[in-house]
This record gives sequence, C-alpha cells and structure tokens, in this order.
Amino acid sequence: MTNSERNIWIDVAKTVAIIGVVFQHLWGWAYDDEILYNSVFYAVGLFVIIGGYNTYGSYLKRGSCPVLKRIVGIMIPYVAAVIVYVVASGNGKDPAEYILRLVHFDACAPMYYVAVYLWLVIASPVLALVLNKCLRAGSCVMKMLRLGLSIVAVVIVSYLCTRYTDIFGIILGGGMVFAGPWLMFHYVGMCIRGLEQMIAGESAACPEAGAADTGTEDRKKEKKDPGARRRKGFILLMLLTLSLLAWEYIFVIKEVNKGFGAIFGYGDILLTWFGGLEILLMMLWFVTAGRIAGYTKEREAVGGAETADSRKIRVYGQIFTEISGLLGRHSLYIFLYHILFLRLYVDHLLTRMLHISHLLNRITLILTVFAGPVIISVIVNRLKTLVFSSK
Repeated sequence: MTNSERNIWIDVAKTVAIIGVVFQHLWGWAYDDEILYNSVFYAVGLFVIIGGYNTYGSYLKRGSCPVLKRIVGIMIPYVAAVIVYVVASGNGKDPAEYILRLVHFDACAPMYYVAVYLWLVIASPVLALVLNKCLRAGSCVMKMLRLGLSIVAVVIVSYLCTRYTDIFGIILGGGMVFAGPWLMFHYVGMCIRGLEQMIAGESAACPEAGAADTGTEDRKKEKKDPGARRRKGFILLMLLTLSLLAWEYIFVIKEVNKGFGAIFGYGDILLTWFGGLEILLMMLWFVTAGRIAGYTKEREAVGGAETADSRKIRVYGQIFTEISGLLGRHSLYIFLYHILFLRLYVDHLLTRMLHISHLLNRITLILTVFAGPVIISVIVNRLKTLVFSSK
C-alpha cells in the first residue's frame, strides 16, 4: 500500500501494543496494580496480528513477501542491540558471550520476539499464497468456506508446532517451528487484511469483487448517501468498544480468565483463548477506526469530493493519529532498548528519585524507558537519511 492508502491507525495499534509490552516489564517498578498488569497481556499477540495484517498488505501491493529484506531489516538492529546489552552487562571482553546471546535470543527478556518474528517471516509467503487462493475466485460463500478451512488448517499446524517442536530452547514460542501458537495469530491478521480488501472491492486478490452482484446495490446506495458506510462503521465501532469493555470487566476485573488454561496448554505465554478473543477485538477496532477516519484509498473514493466539514474532521484526525501513533512508529527501538533504560534507571537513578518523591520516581521511570529508545530511533533514522541521501 502507498502512504496515501495506508491505514495509519495501525500505527496507533502499534502504540497500544508497545505500551502493553513496556508496562509488562515495569510491573513492580513503576506500578504494582495487578489489574493493570493483567490488562496488558494482549501486547505480544496484538503485535503478531498487526504483523500479519501488514504482511498481507505488502503481498497485495508487490505480489510477494520480501523474506530476505525483512530478515535483514530486523537482524541489523537486533545484532546492534545485543552488542549494546552485552557491553552494558560487563561481559563485552568475552567474544563467546556475543555469540551465545545472539543465537539464544536472550540478551534481555523481550528478545525472544525476534525469533518469533523470523519464524513468521519465513512462513509468510506460504500463508499469503494460501490466503490469496482462498479469496481470489468464486462466490462469497465459497470464499468464506475456503477461508474457514484454511484457518482451521493453520490452527492445526500451530497446535502441532506448539506441542512437538519446542527444540531450540527459546522462551515464549521463539524456539518452536513457525513460532508455535503465534502462527495462527499472524494468519488471522492476514485474513483481516484480505477481507478488508475484498469487502472494499479493490483487492488484487479479488479483482472481480467490484462487479459482484452482491455488492452492486449497496454501492449504488452509498453513492447517493456517502455517509452510509461511515454510519455502519460507527455502529460496528461502538459494538467493538462495548465488547472490549465487557471483556475487561469479566476477564480482568472479575478474573474469570484465570479459570481457563493457556492456548494449546502452553502456559508460558500466559494467554488463554479468551485472551486471544481480546486481541482479535482490538485489531478489528483499530481497522474499523481507520476505515471510518478515511485514511485509505477506498474511503476517499466512496466519499468523493470533500466538504469543508469532512476536510476539517480529516485534518483533526490526522493530527490525533500522528500524535497517538508516535510510539508505534518507533516501536522497534522501544522494544529493543526499553529494558536497557529500565536497568540504567534502576541502577543509577532509582534510589535518588525515591528520596524525592515516589510519584515523581514512577513518572520519571516511565518517561525514561519510552523517551530513551525513541531518541535512539530518531538518531538512527536521521543517520540512514543522511547516508542514503548522500548516495
């Protein structure tokens, strides 16, 4: 997708996901509320499902999944981060330490996700091909039938990988072939992107959708009333919002979620099937918000010429998403370095700040673990710009 077509609410979703990741690791330091801690277990699953969504979007644009490019894109900052962590740990003079931390993905706790990401990148071309075949031709019923069967097949593969392939000794699914339980979340994200394109009638995976009889009457109505789809979107968004609030009340505040076992019996990820439902609802919420906001080619086409009010709403929406998506755009470096800044703060500033104010200590800690990695990300991106622009 081009920037003009891209649903930039996905950056907001990544912001919510990276906040969840960081707050999991701040428990006991910046806060000790168990309800808040139990509220952020969506974090990794949301990242995985966003990854699937973006991967299939890339596939629709290019006709392929750039495996090597994605691997290089994550490995360069990963290797650099491992070097930083090993040096910071005081073991920088031991060459073997670098190799061990690199191959075991344990320079710090969240590094396992790099292994998860690599597995999902490897699996993506096959998953994208399967999904494209499911949505390319036939009636809507046949497409949904094929899609449902493909989801069942991926869930079975995910189960088998979780139960029988934990052979690399990397925590939380990173050592399992195709990332074990995370594979199905990745595919669900791809399915959401595919269905979004199919419904919009603009998908390369479903070129005949624009002429399909099932959507003709709806499109005629929407041309007469451009706000019809937006009103439907608002209704869906409200239903998703109420569903998420109900989920939070039932499964976190009332702790009903504790009565259910982990997905596929893999307790390390601390995620139940009901937790997976929350991740799905969250992803649908962000995708729906993006469609309503009009940051895609499809919405611009349906809306036609902008009115003054719609232009004002769009501008305000862009300002909101630019601000709220800031952490999402820097999520890679926040993910890689927030533990480093947490350790630096605890080792050098925590005691001093506690003498001043407990509240100020917590606020300063939170700002440090977010601001430090963002500064690194900005510096790296500026250096990239300077290097490549000079060429």
